[in-house]
Amino acid sequence: MSDQAAHWRHVEQLCQAALERAGVERAAFLRHSCGDDEALRREVEQLLAQESQADGFLEGSVAAVAAGAITSAPQRLTGAA
Repeated sequence: MSDQAAHWRHVEQLCQAALERAGVERAAFLRHSCGDDEALRREVEQLLAQESQADGFLEGSVAAVAAGAITSAPQRLTGAA
């Protein structure tokens, strides 16, 4: 396995393990797991932030679709305008 592939595998493992933790526990886990490697910690934190934004995006989209379906459902069912 190349050094780059090993690095990304390690980053992926850290991200997955960090996702299983919340808040203070996640931060402590990253400090311990990354040690003095600030670049590694920042890389993992950036990926976690993107994951969080992606989750929020999907939740917001689903909520918007559901809200639209609920508000238009009576009109479709009754034919009322």
